Amino acid sequence: MIVNSSTSPHALEVLFDQTGMLDAEIAPQISSAELATLVRAHKGYRHWNPLLQLIAIHPSADGALLSLIVRASNDPGVLNAVATSGRTSKKLLEQLSRSTYRSVREHAKMGLLYKELEMATAERFREILNENRGDDERAVSVRGLLAMHQRTPRDVLHLLAQDEFDFVRRAVSMRSKRPSKNQ
Repeated sequence: MIVNSSTSPHALEVLFDQTGMLDAEIAPQISSAELATLVRAHKGYRHWNPLLQLIAIHPSADGALLSLIVRASNDPGVLNAVATSGRTSKKLLEQLSRSTYRSVREHAKMGLLYKELEMATAERFREILNENRGDDERAVSVRGLLAMHQRTPRDVLHLLAQDEFDFVRRAVSMRSKRPSKNQ
């Protein structure tokens, strides 16, 4: 089902009852204002949190809408979707990094790191790699993020290509053959 601003809560409840999940997508051309209408119109229904997750990752979801979603729901799946949307402000990510949910804190910290990498020097990339040499989940995730980031310097990519975790090595090998923006 394609959801738009006129999709009724009843229609999504029927779909939710039939499938046990929200097997839907939001129309790509819908605006942020229309997404906000969906947030308000569907509040309190069983499908609300899955719908909020779809709204949070929609390309039209802007900072104001993401803030509205965080104020409206404390569901960890929704908060993780906001943290990983790529459009969340630093201020909102900092707020999410203090969540009572560990997964939300971790997703928000990765979002903050991504924002830092957008402006980081080549030396800072090297420092981040050196700070995350371990085999714990966070360190591996950070190395994966470094491996995928478009600004990661070539020398850091070379080290990541030899990482002990295949996830990190694959992330390096899947990159475009374009040179990084931060040589």
